Amino acid sequence: MVSSDGLDVEKHAGVTNTLYEDNTGAVAGESFEYGDSVYAKLQRFAGKLHVEQRGIERVPDDERTDTSYLNVGSMWFSANMVVASFAIGVLGQSLFFVGFVDGILTVLFFNFLGASTVCFFSIFGAQFGLRQMVVSRFWFGWWGVKLIAIFNILACIGWSSANMIVGAQLLSAVNTDVPGYAGIIIISLCTMAVTFFGYKVVHTYELWSGIPTFIVFLIVLGVFAHSGAFMNVPMGVGTSELGGILSFGSTVYGFATGWTSYAADYTVYQPSNRSRTKIFFSTMLGLIFPLLFCEMLGVAIMTATTINGGVNKYADGYAASGNGGLLGAVLFDPLGGFGKFCVVILALSIIANNCPNIYSVSLTLLVLARWTRKVPRFVYTIIATGVSIAIAIPGYSHFETVLENFMNFIGYWLAIYEGIALTDHFVFKRGFSGYKAENYDRRDLLPPGIAAIFAFCCGIAGMITGMSQTWFVGPIALHAGEAPFGGDVGFELAFAFAATSYLITRPIEMKIFDDCIHQPQNLMNISSRADWADDEEFDDPSALPAQQVTTNKDGTKTIVSYRFNDDGKKVKVTRRIRTTVVKEHVNPAVADRRSWAKFGLEKGHVPGPSFDTTSVGENIIFRPSVNWKTHAKEAEKEGEKGGIKDQLKDKKVKCRICQGEHFTARCPFKDTMAPVDEPTGAGAGLDDEEPSAGGLANIGGSYVPPHLRKGTAAAAVAASGGSGSKYERDDLATLRVTNVSELAEEQELRDLFERFGRVTRVFLARDRETQRAKGFAFISFADRSDAASACEKVDGCKFPFFFLFFPIETEREYANFTAVGYRHLILRVEFAKRAT
Repeated sequence: MVSSDGLDVEKHAGVTNTLYEDNTGAVAGESFEYGDSVYAKLQRFAGKLHVEQRGIERVPDDERTDTSYLNVGSMWFSANMVVASFAIGVLGQSLFFVGFVDGILTVLFFNFLGASTVCFFSIFGAQFGLRQMVVSRFWFGWWGVKLIAIFNILACIGWSSANMIVGAQLLSAVNTDVPGYAGIIIISLCTMAVTFFGYKVVHTYELWSGIPTFIVFLIVLGVFAHSGAFMNVPMGVGTSELGGILSFGSTVYGFATGWTSYAADYTVYQPSNRSRTKIFFSTMLGLIFPLLFCEMLGVAIMTATTINGGVNKYADGYAASGNGGLLGAVLFDPLGGFGKFCVVILALSIIANNCPNIYSVSLTLLVLARWTRKVPRFVYTIIATGVSIAIAIPGYSHFETVLENFMNFIGYWLAIYEGIALTDHFVFKRGFSGYKAENYDRRDLLPPGIAAIFAFCCGIAGMITGMSQTWFVGPIALHAGEAPFGGDVGFELAFAFAATSYLITRPIEMKIFDDCIHQPQNLMNISSRADWADDEEFDDPSALPAQQVTTNKDGTKTIVSYRFNDDGKKVKVTRRIRTTVVKEHVNPAVADRRSWAKFGLEKGHVPGPSFDTTSVGENIIFRPSVNWKTHAKEAEKEGEKGGIKDQLKDKKVKCRICQGEHFTARCPFKDTMAPVDEPTGAGAGLDDEEPSAGGLANIGGSYVPPHLRKGTAAAAVAASGGSGSKYERDDLATLRVTNVSELAEEQELRDLFERFGRVTRVFLARDRETQRAKGFAFISFADRSDAASACEKVDGCKFPFFFLFFPIETEREYANFTAVGYRHLILRVEFAKRAT
């Protein structure tokens, strides 16, 4: 399709990288490829490779095709049936010195506590079609969520790095000649290959990758059970036991709840009508089984390191290669080469654990700023992988300390996040009905976020007082266990401080800012109703509401209209229009005049002409006559003869029938005579002339209008083939447009064709009942040459995808009309045939 200036319209249509949304804020998948920018080219390349192109934009209902609850559960089953979960259980004995029974109970309780929030927030993805960080805007506001996004980026990168270290340790245990950095690079590149392709490939990989890992862990369990190396380490007592349990529980909770900040990312393609209960429990089953199984197995195997006072192959293997050495001590001697193969499988299971981290960090980066959204999601997966490698390699030799500190950090900030989000959801929004998901990208309609940020800071204060780390012990944590480390109660206090402070400050924020936001809007709505007659009445249930036009913050307009479908039901049609201004250089005085403030009825409106009511330019056709001198002389002679009054001064009324001095309508012979000197009867038929008198003058009795009777100019035109009407249009400059969309409007067609010349008439054929277009229209131009130009340029264009490019003549605005779903309609334009 080619525009009037010879440009490829489809190629240049997306130079602004505008993603077209519907009235729900959802963005169609094909809109990512529009334009010739680098972004659009990358997206088109990704489309050819079947790479997911969508970032944080809302998913339309018709693109939510993931209808399997199995995908929901298997996603988290494979992501947690990994050696990293096993490593969390190992920390119970190696760092916190808990016994077997108390370690098992800690794993059970804190995993259920941490996993419950992941299950709950997974519902939001299916409910709204939005990513987790985007949903967070409804709690933290446009600016506040950027702080949350930074924490989430740190969490994703940190998790990824820690998991890479675990996998590298396993590979090093199989072959000590393999350096740690080599194992890290192998795992990271495999993870990037999966996450690069996006949602579907990630889910497909997670569906199957957990099965071989689970089989290997069963083998580990069976071999260890037959080895007799299990030791029932007794639980401790007193404040030292309390501190160890609290600190170990904080680590377990941090691992389980670590998925909270991107839970909704993996259900956005689930239909919105999915059962919330089924999504919740599908997620819970996928999480809780692998977490309990792997961590309890880690707790059990780590007890073997206490045999013979810590002098045994299990303790030696753990000291040499960490978790990989501990698993090697269980498998290598009894199984030989097959045992090494099992350890390699466990090492590669880290890929399944890292896929959610790398995939979600690529989405979180898009929330940081508008400019970050100019980079496609899949590019960020490459960047995130590189950063994770840079962190994992230096931290390889300090895994235990790094993992413990990191797990506690995750538990701390996510407890604050959960405290604010859950409080807002249940107390202030009162459930899912309190959200307007279409406002996810409307900064002016989102909460200010001041109360959330204040509550977040209060949560940090609670975290500091309750945290127990090697480098700092809070005053409350010191009393929760035995000195000098006490017990870690950081995440519990962080949640409590954040939730309480948000309960106090959020009502104040709503009172102040919501009044400021909504009051001007209400006043505007009241003042815009200038007359009581403007109120629309819908007493008739079959009447269609008036068309609504809304101006969006990005400069586009949303037009909502209504029509009846084939079943007679009333349906709503929403279209998005983008306007672009083409400017010209004008005289400085003209430019200054356009900037003057308006007064009177227009006071308060934007300076300059209103394009809705003012025509700032029109093509005027000038046709100079070659006989203009002759016409001028004739005009002078007419002037010499006197005016019209002089000519009619002595004029008398004369009947056309009897030539008497009375009006023809009052002639006594009007029903029996024909006008004098006009043939009647058979003579008229012989001369093939139309009857000239009214009434029954003709033998046929047909009535002949006066302007068509013999002797008039109109009759002469009619005799030559014309209609003789003073309203006769010039069909030579009329185009017939076919294959028009049933949702088309007259104004759209006028806007399309007016760029070629002045349009005098637009007729769009509509169905009387449904008021939908019948598929054809007539466009009349003032000049035939303009009609020919329009016919040449518009014929074969797609409708309603009109991307118009105007020559720089006048300052005007034009529209890019988009309505996804009608791109297959190709306009056919031809000159209309003369009516007969």
